[in-house]
Amino acid sequence: MAVSQFSCPWWWNKIDSNMFITLFNEEKGDECFSLAATLVKDAGRNNLTERENAWLAGTMYAAGAETTAGVLTWFMLAMIAYPETQKRAQAELDAVIGRDRIPIFADRDRLPYICAMIKEILRWHPVDPVGLPHCSIEDDWYKGYFIPKGSICIANVWHLNRDPDIYGLDADHFNPSRHLDEKGQIAPGPPDTKEESHVTYGFGRRLCVGRHVANQSLFIDISLMLWALNIENTIDPNGNPTSLDLDGVIDDGLVVRPMPFQVKITPRFPESTSIIEREMELGENLIHLLAIAKSISHRY
Repeated sequence: MAVSQFSCPWWWNKIDSNMFITLFNEEKGDECFSLAATLVKDAGRNNLTERENAWLAGTMYAAGAETTAGVLTWFMLAMIAYPETQKRAQAELDAVIGRDRIPIFADRDRLPYICAMIKEILRWHPVDPVGLPHCSIEDDWYKGYFIPKGSICIANVWHLNRDPDIYGLDADHFNPSRHLDEKGQIAPGPPDTKEESHVTYGFGRRLCVGRHVANQSLFIDISLMLWALNIENTIDPNGNPTSLDLDGVIDDGLVVRPMPFQVKITPRFPESTSIIEREMELGENLIHLLAIAKSISHRY
């Protein structure tokens, strides 16, 4: 039986290796701080080959970029399917932030519902519903089951995140309030979730090392979008809301995304656009000033 080269793991390994090595080599001579630049600088100390360094940097990039983008896609779908959660989050943003400035990282502790929303979107539709495969390093027994050394273990993250005994009878639904206590603050997470309130980031010592970066990225992205925008369902030619597929997925290989859907996005208030444009200009000016300062420091 003929097999296409495009379906062979070795072929994709070759393609990815060439891509990662090319991108990694572009970092050589770049004095900006980054993981790739650090790996280049410490190549002798780490005793890694160029290919190993390239794959290390490429894996970190892919793990952060694809997963965050996938989570935000599920977030957009949730805002359409559960508009009441969007309204509550926007009410919290108006009360804490107002409409004269954008949310910043320092606001996080004062936005518990936004934080609960992040926990819930990661629980409700994990982009890696069966987690990452792990290999047992020695013989083990677990609840009467013998696991030989070298076994590949795959955790059913989807089921664990939707266990009704832990998350309630509405575990299949998007409900950020499940992560709040009676005072409206973030409640303690279930045991063994490292206070994440879900197992999407994995377990134990192999817990995702980038989870703090991911949580911060999702916080600033989601809070800014909800502060500035209304995210709504579209209307079909008959004047009815477009039907949504909350269970259909596309397996992109690294992450699982929802089926394509339409969305209507509009500014929440007239000033939001100008405020964001002002912040973008300030950010560009700051980057320019940092570049000048770096140039001066190298000169002297």
